[in-house]
Amino acid sequence: MLVLLLATLVVGTPLAWRDRHGPTRNFLLVTGLWTVLTSWYLWPEVPLTRHGLALSLSATAMLLQWALLRLCWRVSGSGWAWFPRLVDVTSVVTLAGVAALALGLGPMTAAGALLLPSLVLRALTTAMLLQRAWRARTRQTVLLAAAEGVWFAGTLQFIAIVLRWLPPEPFMLTPSDALPLYLVVLYLTVERLVRERDDAAR
Repeated sequence: MLVLLLATLVVGTPLAWRDRHGPTRNFLLVTGLWTVLTSWYLWPEVPLTRHGLALSLSATAMLLQWALLRLCWRVSGSGWAWFPRLVDVTSVVTLAGVAALALGLGPMTAAGALLLPSLVLRALTTAMLLQRAWRARTRQTVLLAAAEGVWFAGTLQFIAIVLRWLPPEPFMLTPSDALPLYLVVLYLTVERLVRERDDAAR
């Protein structure tokens, strides 16, 4: 996964530089944040306390979710014009909560409450993409909705495990649950770039 992310950054940076007003820059931001999050998991000796590591992971994951959900809205072509603003507001509130906990302004037991706005936002995202897939019924919209469904299922499983409603065995979808969505968005981004290149050639 990390090799794919790094390769995407290398190839995508010059493309994003030329495509200054398109979704390619958004996709590159998603890739960069995903690379940081993956590095958190792969770095064996992080010089942070257990709580510091948990808060750093939470902040990075929230930033990644913010960028990825905005990109999903854009590439899906959904008519929910209010959705990006909702993503922005929810993400800012959640990150403010993470910062407050990092500064010792609240008990660490409150960290679980930070998952609730994110859970509502993800449920709305799934509904948005399912609605778009049902109306458009194209390969792209169906793939996007299905991949988001896998990511949402991983989120629900993770919360259930944290609350001890489910055991972590025999497997956990997290942190690989978002990989299908990343691959679908990568496919859609490359498809758009190829289509624009062909249009320019014609």
